[in-house]
Amino acid sequence: MGLDIYAGTLTRYYTRNWKTVTQQFSEQYGFNYKVIRQSEDGQREQTARADDVYNIVCQWKSRIENYIGSGDKWTEDYDKTPYYTDKPDWDAYNALRLVIAFKSRGKEIPKTVKKGFSCEDIDEFGEIYSHIKGQSTLVDGCEIYVPLFKDAYFEYVNPAMEKSKISTSLALMDELDRVNSNIWGADRQTIISWASGEGYPVEVTADENGRIIHKTTQTEEYDTQSLAKFAFSIMFRACEFSLKNGVCLVLDF
Repeated sequence: MGLDIYAGTLTRYYTRNWKTVTQQFSEQYGFNYKVIRQSEDGQREQTARADDVYNIVCQWKSRIENYIGSGDKWTEDYDKTPYYTDKPDWDAYNALRLVIAFKSRGKEIPKTVKKGFSCEDIDEFGEIYSHIKGQSTLVDGCEIYVPLFKDAYFEYVNPAMEKSKISTSLALMDELDRVNSNIWGADRQTIISWASGEGYPVEVTADENGRIIHKTTQTEEYDTQSLAKFAFSIMFRACEFSLKNGVCLVLDF
C-alpha cells in the first residue's frame, strides 16, 4: 500500500469524503477512474452515516482533549472545512526518517536508497533508532497529529478503535523546525518548493490529445536527500494547514 498525507477533519477522512492526489490526477487528465454516483436514497444513507461518524469522532476528540488539555481550535465537520493532501509514498517518507536518524547520530547519510527500501534494511539504522526512540514522532512512526498547541506523544486508539501512535501538530512543527535547522537551514519558500522540485525523478510526456503528463521515471535507486526534502515539504505544508485550520493530520496507508 502507498502512503498519502491528509490534513482535514476526521469526519471527512473516515467517511472518505476526500480525494487523494492520484484520484485528482486521474480526473484532471481523463484517465480511467470510476466514480460511483449515489441515488437520492443512497445520499440520505451517506448523510446519516456521516452524522454517526461525526458523533464518534467528537467523543474521541473529547477524550483526547481531556488527556492533553483543550482550549485550542479543533474543527470537526463533514464537508465545510477544506482539506490538504499529497503523496510522499513510503520511499520518500522513509528517506526522511533515515536522514533524521543518521544526522542526529552524526553518521554519514547514504547517498542513495533502493526503491521499496525499509529503514531497517539500512546498516546501523536499528542501532541509531534505538538511541532516539521517543524523541522523534517522525522516526517513531506517528500516525495521527491532533491540532492542539501542546507537545504530546502517546499511544491510544484512533476513532476506528485501532491502536495508533498520536501526537500534536505543534509537536510536529517544532520537530520539523529542528530538523530543518540542523540539516538544511532552508527558508519557508525553499521548503515549499521542494514538493515540486525534489523527490522522485519524472519524465514529461504528452498523450495523443497533447495533454502534458508527468510520469515517475522507472528506476531502482533514488537520491536520499532529494526524497527526504520532498517528504519534508509535504509534511511541513500539511502541518501548517493543520495548525491554521484546526484539523488533524493523518498518515493514510
